Amino acid sequence: GNNLGETISYDVMGNITSLTRDNFGTYNYTGYDGNRLTAISGFTNGTYSYDANGNQKTNTARGITNINYNYLNLPVSVTGPNVNYTYTAAGEKLQKQAGGITTNYIDGIQYTNNSIDFIQTEEGLARRNGSSYSYEYNLSDHLGNVRVTFYRNPNTNQLEVLQRDDYYAFGLRKEPVAKAGLNKYLYNGKELQEELGQYDYGARFYDPVIGRWNVVDPMSELDRKTTPYAYAFDDPIRHTDPDGMFGEDVNEDFDDGEDPKPKQTASTGVLTVGGAILRGLATIAEGVEVVGVGASTAIAGVVVGVFLPQDMGSNGWKPSPSKPSSLIIPTIVSTTATFKQIEERINKVNEAKKTASEPNTTARGTAGKLEKSPTGKGTVPPAEREKKRVPTAKEKEAERKANDNNCTNCGNKTKPEDTRSHHYPKRHADGGTKTTPVCKECHTYLHSTKK
Repeated sequence: GNNLGETISYDVMGNITSLTRDNFGTYNYTGYDGNRLTAISGFTNGTYSYDANGNQKTNTARGITNINYNYLNLPVSVTGPNVNYTYTAAGEKLQKQAGGITTNYIDGIQYTNNSIDFIQTEEGLARRNGSSYSYEYNLSDHLGNVRVTFYRNPNTNQLEVLQRDDYYAFGLRKEPVAKAGLNKYLYNGKELQEELGQYDYGARFYDPVIGRWNVVDPMSELDRKTTPYAYAFDDPIRHTDPDGMFGEDVNEDFDDGEDPKPKQTASTGVLTVGGAILRGLATIAEGVEVVGVGASTAIAGVVVGVFLPQDMGSNGWKPSPSKPSSLIIPTIVSTTATFKQIEERINKVNEAKKTASEPNTTARGTAGKLEKSPTGKGTVPPAEREKKRVPTAKEKEAERKANDNNCTNCGNKTKPEDTRSHHYPKRHADGGTKTTPVCKECHTYLHSTKK
């Protein structure tokens, strides 16, 4: 079936006690040692054991007989699937060895057996094909889950869907559509470790089958109310965890004020896939406006249609507004759009972005004027920290305007809904009380482990 519902029960600490998924059945979490899951039965059966730090050592459901960890509690060797990892001293992944294949990770460039496999871009990636590269574009929802990957077929010169993915709330992947296995950066945009069935978030690995992390939260002192193994505060529809350190509200990032309310108007660019908000085209075709989600209406030259592999023909795709679970793609063309027209729009936007860069700025979400926040436990006990963690919505807006509507880190202009209050020069866990406005991309970067 097409349903992706989940029914979940928890104990008082937020540990899952049962999880029922449409098309799968029920997982019963039958054993706990404190917050450590020790046994599961039902649709999946398995037992788990842990080391003294609370790191998962064995997982019989996955055939894992031993996991060795480094001083950062990151896995360095896994017996069973036989996977080995190498990291920098700061915990950044450099290499993975599995199945006779060596994968190297160097600042967004991924190598397979010493040859470049692909280069990650803002919109997706550039995959090496002999002596040339083909660009692949991703469409992601509001959580960063990649829903569609497409590219231009060099043989036909037409845009084609490479992969389409759907997920249960806690990240279990539905059987993908189209050419499966090409894109491994999926749930929350994180890399799937196929040998383990887990996602690498940076500070921790996450198991979407059971909806739990496999090690203790490195910043668990900030959320003492729930289990340190819970993913995204047990609320994966509203929250994500950018780097495995601490969850974030995708709406307002812990703002005390009201959350922004998305509206289906020409000014917001909101897209949906079965109810999820899509934002992939904001980077692929920035500036394209959306009117009437689910509709096939032309207003001021803007058209919204539905894109499905089975709807594709030699002339492109046709709107199918009667299918609400389908992917909705906007483009400034007539009601029957061709891939060529979509591509032309993308090229025009990319060219405009090249010529419209602001002076004295850096790319969003990269190194800028601010130093990155340290990770790990803070230097100030939680009870002694400032109670009010971030400004209210009104205070944050005043802060943004006082900064000339600019991100303090990258210098680019920010909108109210895309602005975050970042503790600086000291983070909240170190007794910081002052905040400065940054764009959401830089806020994620400043709290991440990537360089």
